Amino acid sequence: RPRSPVPISPLSRGLRDREFEYEPAPNEFRILCLGDSFTWGQMVPANAAYPKVMERLLAERPGARTYSVINAGQLGWGTRDEARWLAREGMRYRPDVIVVGFFLNDAEEDHYELDPLLPRKIEPVFVRSYLYFFLKYRVHLLKARLGLVDSYEDYLEKLYAPDAKGCQACQDALASIAERAGAMRARVLVAILPANQDWSRYPFEP
Repeated sequence: RPRSPVPISPLSRGLRDREFEYEPAPNEFRILCLGDSFTWGQMVPANAAYPKVMERLLAERPGARTYSVINAGQLGWGTRDEARWLAREGMRYRPDVIVVGFFLNDAEEDHYELDPLLPRKIEPVFVRSYLYFFLKYRVHLLKARLGLVDSYEDYLEKLYAPDAKGCQACQDALASIAERAGAMRARVLVAILPANQDWSRYPFEP
């Protein structure tokens, strides 16, 4: 996973959202959503990403208060990227609540890669080939079943080993987010997004 990718949103401040002024309007309650592709809403329209769904649900509440939910997710970000962006830019929106969309690979140092089938000098030629990716993925699954490489489940579990540097850095980033929020009397909520394909079991409860 690339670190701190260049935002690809067309909006002026890099958000996949409508334009927001830094200063909230009177009676406006602001929720700032941090996260990666799940928050950004990869493969769905911007209005179908969960921050915008949340905003529509809150708009149905009675009363004079208005709710704005700002989608600050970015493709490929981890918690450390989110903490840096919050310090640099996010707090300028003066949120009342900060939601951290936490996916379990947010504690990684380097992204999880499938072993190439071809020499690394040749593989970039096939980077856009769905057939090549399918074959590489199936070979990887076979290797995992044979115990030759870590499965994705094993990889995620190892990210949270007591001596894992990425896990400690991730905890430090969450603490930084909480500290900055506390200075502005904003609440922080962490939404753990499940990494799962088999809904009959959830292997990451620990």
